[in-house]
Amino acid sequence: MEELLARSIWKSTNASKKASYPEVKIFAGLVLLTMDVVKDTTGVQDIIQLCVKLDFALSWQELGLDEPTVWRISKQLADKIRKPYPVDANLLHMCFVKINMWAEKTKGTRSAATLAKELLAEKLPFRKKLSQIKSRRIAFFGDSLMAARHWGAHASYPDIIAAYFKKVNPAMEIINAGIGGHSTVEALQRIDQDILKKNPASTFVMFGANDSLGEKSAQKGFTAEAFRRRTAKIVTKLQQEKIHAILMTLVATPVLQGPQFVRYSDTIRKVAHAAHTPVIDIFAKTQALPPETFLACDNLHLSTAGQLMMARELLAWIAINF
Repeated sequence: MEELLARSIWKSTNASKKASYPEVKIFAGLVLLTMDVVKDTTGVQDIIQLCVKLDFALSWQELGLDEPTVWRISKQLADKIRKPYPVDANLLHMCFVKINMWAEKTKGTRSAATLAKELLAEKLPFRKKLSQIKSRRIAFFGDSLMAARHWGAHASYPDIIAAYFKKVNPAMEIINAGIGGHSTVEALQRIDQDILKKNPASTFVMFGANDSLGEKSAQKGFTAEAFRRRTAKIVTKLQQEKIHAILMTLVATPVLQGPQFVRYSDTIRKVAHAAHTPVIDIFAKTQALPPETFLACDNLHLSTAGQLMMARELLAWIAINF
């Protein structure tokens, strides 16, 4: 299968002018390896880091690939790839996207630093106010939408915000405590180590996507009421340590839709109201936007454009409220 995929890439692109066939074969192998990983782990990314150190071509640009070509290859080969699970063009295409994204991030083609430069070039109206905020440590506590190593975007919004502050206000310290796949269950297990011990002045909290998916799949301990109790406990723990808690509602996506998911964002709003803590209504903002303007190809995670949107939104909130 690796040889089949490599040959298809080699024949369908300008790869022969930009990369060697062994490099194309490595790329094909990583695509298939990524397909076998049920949950995205650091393993494939670590292999990519090694390949980058060895100066192998792994990004689409280096291989002469583009979006139409990747889709064409995905549609042609999906039914020829034999796996113990269904393989369709969308899955194969997503694996191509993951390798390209990780390669570009590792090579620094686009990263938190370059995305922060893009925001600086936009000359945001609140930049002066951000530069005047006194030294403050801010934490971001959440799931894969914050996770630094996720494949959906070139950088997460906490890391973009951190890189932005390095340019406009180096006295600001940003902690990114986002971990993919985590719900409020894992949040409570790690809040002491990841947040409380680091003593931030403020913490932005966004959990709920994995809790709601847990309820949808009837996992034990995942109900809207259990989510409310755990979210309230997270806020209480922060407030007991004099840490300013800011809750955020869920990102509205085609995957997270329907009354159940609306209810989870309503729950977050109610918890914030009861605890007299701020809430940023990301659900309301994203619900009004076309998904393709802010979501990755899985219609669940934020794309690079989505991460930039979140960075702008939160920088604006910080400028007004801090």
